[in-house]
Amino acid sequence: MISAHGITHIGGSCNKENQDTFFIGENMVGIFDGHGLRGGQMAIAARDVFARSNIYSDIASVFAAAEEAIKSVAVSLTKIGGGGTTASVLYVDPDGSCRVAHVGDSEARYFDDVGVGSCLNADHSPTNMSEFLRIMDTLMPPDFEYAAIPGRGPSKPIYTEEEDGSWTINPIGGFYRNVRKDWASYLVGYRIERLAVTRALGDFTMKKHGVIAEPSIVFAPPPAAGTTRAIVVASDGLWDCLQYAEVCVIVRRPDLIGNAEAATTELVAAALAAGERIYGSTCDNITAIVVYVTKT
Repeated sequence: MISAHGITHIGGSCNKENQDTFFIGENMVGIFDGHGLRGGQMAIAARDVFARSNIYSDIASVFAAAEEAIKSVAVSLTKIGGGGTTASVLYVDPDGSCRVAHVGDSEARYFDDVGVGSCLNADHSPTNMSEFLRIMDTLMPPDFEYAAIPGRGPSKPIYTEEEDGSWTINPIGGFYRNVRKDWASYLVGYRIERLAVTRALGDFTMKKHGVIAEPSIVFAPPPAAGTTRAIVVASDGLWDCLQYAEVCVIVRRPDLIGNAEAATTELVAAALAAGERIYGSTCDNITAIVVYVTKT
């Protein structure tokens, strides 16, 4: 048995647009976090492709179709670079096992018990060494930089090449991008385009710098018989504000387990309160879907 519910919120008062969107289908849900000039439109274009797809379709082909749909949002070649979107799509199979296909940083985690849960995403941040090495093997790799605190000096490179040709990661960045104290980081293209993820739908001017729309796919086995699993798929606006253990406390609260609507409402309210406290009016768009999967 599956219960699912989603909520999206514009976040802080300085936001002019909510560029997040989501869908809930039969045994599948998805979240899309747009960014850039046309990010909201691109997120909707991608969402509509996935919402029409069959859950047993070839996943890579659906991502390719979403990429093509996003191209139609750009009205001319000179404007084709106007942003992109993340995509995190959860498929729940009949036996209760699940898989997440994704690009970008809209994360999915499942919680079978108390604790921080289990991640259903690969890391598509610039600080992921494997993504760095993949991109550095392309013809026009971008710079990998930690974001600088405005007015406090230049940004710092993330990686240092050693004399033997190997790479090491610099442990100190400029400022934290979330409550887990991960450093804010970017890919910087040759036209000073900046992108916080190594994979995305859209972002066409960054594709020549190694950004790809090919999804990572992560699988999870079914929950134990007689138990209910909580799965949260959310944009980074939520994960930036709440620790994983805080999310777990809400979605595994005894009075909320199985009630996806109530749990999602509580979760987004907690994220908004934390975002106001931590980030004030700059709190990002927040979107979350809570899915409960009961194994009989």
